[in-house]
Amino acid sequence: MMKKHLSDKHLVAAILSILMLLTPGANAYRYLSAINQPRVFSECSTKTMEISGEKIDFKRLSKVTYFSNGTVNVHFSITVENISKQIPRIQINYSKTVSPENTQNSKVSNIQSPIGACYDGPVREDEWDGLFSVLAPGNATYWIKYDHDNNYWRYYPFEWNEPWEMEGTEKTHVHLAASDVNSWISGTLTDEEMMGKIVSGESLAISIIGTVAAMAIGFAMHTIPGLILAIIVAVLAQIFAWLLEVLGITNHAQWIKDNVQLANDDGFVYYWGFKTIGVSGLIINPPIFNIHTPNDMHILLQYHRVKLLMVETREFYEAWGAERDTSPGIYTFQMSYTEFVNPGFFGITDADYGYGW
Repeated sequence: MMKKHLSDKHLVAAILSILMLLTPGANAYRYLSAINQPRVFSECSTKTMEISGEKIDFKRLSKVTYFSNGTVNVHFSITVENISKQIPRIQINYSKTVSPENTQNSKVSNIQSPIGACYDGPVREDEWDGLFSVLAPGNATYWIKYDHDNNYWRYYPFEWNEPWEMEGTEKTHVHLAASDVNSWISGTLTDEEMMGKIVSGESLAISIIGTVAAMAIGFAMHTIPGLILAIIVAVLAQIFAWLLEVLGITNHAQWIKDNVQLANDDGFVYYWGFKTIGVSGLIINPPIFNIHTPNDMHILLQYHRVKLLMVETREFYEAWGAERDTSPGIYTFQMSYTEFVNPGFFGITDADYGYGW
């Protein structure tokens, strides 16, 4: 007589079925609910990398929630401390919700092909974010894999190898050169190198850091802005690779082909929603132990050059080409930095500090 071995899944289902028959309805409902409970995984780790000739520790924290319907919630956090006396700390957080619908809608490489794009009329065009986009699937002459900025006859026409940044009504549109996308797919260009090319545009880098912080870095800390930018690029690259890993995407090159690469081998990525969502500051020089009244603060700020420790938190969104209209990734960028403020910078009237209230 042969014995039939049950898989763990079937065994659990059989046990639960028996329990349902032997228990009241309320308890049976709880057993069924237990099957559908989300699975939550958390992990802490440290990764040491050499950035601009320095050993930098990246403290990493992840929380990934897998739901029974296939939806995945991702939360990553990477912190870098003791970067310099001027920049004691940077933290970048990332959140994204990926549903099966998002994955299917953004995966375009298998939906259309040059042979299948047989529309006889002209390539359709529509306005999106204040700029003109060509619409998929194109026509019999041009195959449009996904809707993107019209670089056929409006913006850098047919210059597939020209990287550029354009500002729409709300978003920064970043065009990726075909040569870079192909090198990224082949592995000769690393994730970090690709992120470096994306963030190297001055307006995007300033938007991430914030105007005030960028000015402080540029003028007061002229020796280290390259290090700050290199750390940001390294964090973005780690988050990108981390995301693919937790989503179970093992074919890195295929993901790029599906979500980034266009028919002419170039691609797009979009960033938007840059805003400061939190600011705090502390006077660290002169020492603040002798400040007891608003008048003390008034005198200090009016007649002394002060050194502030600022903590600024900014938020922005990211979507790769084919993901443009689906669930974006949400970043928060927090940087602590010191800045000198000249006398009178905060105003000269008593009312500025509540003196005499």
